[in-house]
Amino acid sequence: MSAKPPLLQVSNLGVTFRTEHGTVRALQDFSYELDAGETLAIVGESGSGKSVGALALMRLINDPPGRISDGSILYEGRDLLTLSEAQMQQLRGNDIAMIFQEPMTSLNPVLTVAEQIGEAVQLHQKVDAAAARNRALEMLQLVQLSEPERRLDQYPHELSGGMCQRVMIAMALACTPTILVADEPTTALDVTIQAQILDLIHDIKQRLGTAILLITHDLGVVAELADRVLVIYAGRKIEEAPVRTLLQSPRHPYTLGLLGAMPRLGATKDSTRLTEIPGIVPSLLEPIAGCAFAPRCSFAVERCRTEAPQLRQQGDAKHYAACWRSDDLAQPTT
Repeated sequence: MSAKPPLLQVSNLGVTFRTEHGTVRALQDFSYELDAGETLAIVGESGSGKSVGALALMRLINDPPGRISDGSILYEGRDLLTLSEAQMQQLRGNDIAMIFQEPMTSLNPVLTVAEQIGEAVQLHQKVDAAAARNRALEMLQLVQLSEPERRLDQYPHELSGGMCQRVMIAMALACTPTILVADEPTTALDVTIQAQILDLIHDIKQRLGTAILLITHDLGVVAELADRVLVIYAGRKIEEAPVRTLLQSPRHPYTLGLLGAMPRLGATKDSTRLTEIPGIVPSLLEPIAGCAFAPRCSFAVERCRTEAPQLRQQGDAKHYAACWRSDDLAQPTT
């Protein structure tokens, strides 16, 4: 019996932006798969291209100045890049939904919570206003928002950041999508609220079986939620592995640097010192010779600066890294 095909298959995706200084290649040859019920984390620092990939999936790249230049995005066998805008509007929110990065700016300030959640329900499920309001109440209860009946008639400015984030999650789940795209879902929230939101997303996945595409720079969040991790740098995938494999045995110096910058529970000042990755993400206006990370990499040799490495399978059958010196990083981290 043949294996079930992936729910989502992104192949060789390219995204460019036209600027006054030239064309920025924000995403190049970007590929991944997402299975039903799986959580895939896409990790990278600011400017790496991870949020651009999420917006491309939703067909929300503004043209101009942006453009999806290459590749395909197959959802249940259909290429989303060939659909009309009307077809995409039917799919967004209903099949693939997104939690945006800044809830305070993503919510409409002049609509109540009930109106914002109910709008998507009425559009996709063709129900009347009363049924949409009832569905909104169910969703607020699902995301464990306090006093849900009262919150229905409140506006975003009357809610805290954590409450707004729960409303965003309720909106995204209102039509029971098969894929939930969570773009930095805990940004700008305090540590206690972050933990509550992460627990909520995990609980929703367990209850509804929703596949989650998690966009983050926080490897602590990845360790908490993800099944598999994809590391992106300068618009390219440089490592991919099951979460435990990647955290214990990274095969790319950039991933190693991200792990070194992550605080560890119980670490003392003398035993574990946080490290930083020197330099910045390179300009994407011009083609990069060799490995894009080479100027910041302590492992780099001359070959790294002249010849771009391709993704190669590592010790684990599901572990891939694009590094000429990946074998030198094969010792597990402690």
